[in-house]
Amino acid sequence: MSADQERHSLVNQEGSRAERNEEAFQNIVEKTGSHVANGFNVVIDSGLTEKRVSILDKLAQERGVSIYKFYLEAPYDVLFERVKLRDANQGRETDEARFKEVFQIIASKDFGGYEIIKTDNVALENIVEKIITSLAQSSNSSHRRL
Repeated sequence: MSADQERHSLVNQEGSRAERNEEAFQNIVEKTGSHVANGFNVVIDSGLTEKRVSILDKLAQERGVSIYKFYLEAPYDVLFERVKLRDANQGRETDEARFKEVFQIIASKDFGGYEIIKTDNVALENIVEKIITSLAQSSNSSHRRL
């Protein structure tokens, strides 16, 4: 599940971006709980604050599932080029000031407890393979994961 996709799918697009992000994340938590209860593994693509990590950790504990956290890392210039390409494909201009602000917020986070995967010169397929391999090594395949 993607926080961006969830935010864009909200019926009510009024309110600040922060308010819509909060609503989108709450929807992700509800869907995650339902999917896990039905025996599915879940992957969440979202900016994780300490509060959000705490919510997901609590959900995983309540549901008796394991949670694995990955941070996909790349230098500023590589990420900025990726964002510009994505924005161009969606017919919009990139807000470099906003990108820089978000990059600095992320750079200041503590990723202790996360597996960090450098992605600047790695094909998407190889990144996915690294994650799958890590999960396979970290848990019994019969474990449900969040």
